[in-house]
Amino acid sequence: MDEGLNTTQPQPVSSVMSRSVTWLRRVVCAGLAVVGFSVVLNLGGKLWIELRSLAGEWASARDADPMGFIGVSGDQPDIKPPSCVREDGGRMYLWAGNGIKGQAGWFDVTGHSRATLVSFRYALGRDKVKTIDYPIFQPVDGEIVGRIYPERPVIGLEYDGEARAYPLTVMKKVEVVNDVYGGSPIAVTYCPLLDHAAVYERSLDGVPISLGSSGYCYQEAFVLYDRATDSLWYPKPEGLTAISGPLQGRVLPVREFPRTVTWGA
Repeated sequence: MDEGLNTTQPQPVSSVMSRSVTWLRRVVCAGLAVVGFSVVLNLGGKLWIELRSLAGEWASARDADPMGFIGVSGDQPDIKPPSCVREDGGRMYLWAGNGIKGQAGWFDVTGHSRATLVSFRYALGRDKVKTIDYPIFQPVDGEIVGRIYPERPVIGLEYDGEARAYPLTVMKKVEVVNDVYGGSPIAVTYCPLLDHAAVYERSLDGVPISLGSSGYCYQEAFVLYDRATDSLWYPKPEGLTAISGPLQGRVLPVREFPRTVTWGA
């Protein structure tokens, strides 16, 4: 055999093209895989965000569910007058909402300046936040109690071996429960803006005081009123204090600042 003679057999053209096509397919498949992974990753991220959003909405709806408690949702606010503060005959008045016949009612707040009164916020109208005046409690095996999730927060009280729980979901809607516990009238209150619970004695000179929502807040704390005299009551360190009306200056003492615990605790 002559030196220099190339003895390598030439490869068929079809074989070379086959390998080129195979290599090209692999490149294309790899490219498609990368693109597909990116699309899936992008869609997966969006899907995860959507799922988290839906889970948050479900949790909010669950936490706002009154769990079968009837009549705890408030009414629509009354239509406010152009000014909620007026002066008449040397006396100052704060709008209290519209009565049954649509006539405006007014709290007598004489002694307070207009500058202070205009700082009263919201002006929803009297009793638009519905307090509970005659609470009915269920035993632990009651139908509604069975709907309370273990992680639900409640305001827990215990006097003389008798325990009661006030679901925070309900307290956020009603703010005040006029209750009688151990033979003593008490007001169980919760201020949503301050996330603060307090229990007050609810009688003066042996007479029970029925408290309702005035529809106002002042410095983030609710302002209540009593249905017998229309006096306004405001929480202070020494107790729930009448700041206007015939009972101005009287105090409903603090009984306790209860703990908020979970129902399953």
